[in-house]
Amino acid sequence: MKTRTQTYLLLATVLLIGFIGGFMVNGQLVKRKMERFRGLVAKPGTFIQHVTTKLELTPEQESEITPALQRHFERMQAIQKSHRQEMKGEFDTLKQDISQTLTEEQMNRFHSIMRRFHKKGHKHKHRKGQHPHPDHGDLPPPPSHTP
Repeated sequence: MKTRTQTYLLLATVLLIGFIGGFMVNGQLVKRKMERFRGLVAKPGTFIQHVTTKLELTPEQESEITPALQRHFERMQAIQKSHRQEMKGEFDTLKQDISQTLTEEQMNRFHSIMRRFHKKGHKHKHRKGQHPHPDHGDLPPPPSHTP
C-alpha cells in the first residue's frame, strides 16, 4: 500500500476513534446530569436547599420564598404523578388495541420491548426487586390469547 493511502487510513481511524470516544463521554456526562437532576427533584428539602443555595439568598429572602418553593414543588410532584398515571392508562389501552391483532409470540416480544423501554426511562437507584415508584410496578405478563 502506498504511504499516502496508509496516512489517510490512519487519519480516518484516529478521527473515528475520537468521534466514538467523544460520543461515549458525552453520553456519560448527560446521564450524570440527569441522575443529579432526578436526585434534586426527588425530595422537597433537597430541591429547596439547592435553589436557595444557588441563588445565594439572604435569610429574610429564604424565609419569604421557601413556602412558595414548597407549595410549587408539591404541585409539580402531583402533576408528575398524574402524568405517570395517564401514561400507564395509555399503555394499557395500547395493549388492548393491539392484542387482538398480534400473535402470542408478537405480544411477548412487545412486552419485552416495553420492559426494556421502561427500565431505560427509570434507572433510579433502588433496592433489588423494588421499583422506585409505587405506581410503576413491573409490567404484568402478557395475557394468553389466540387471535
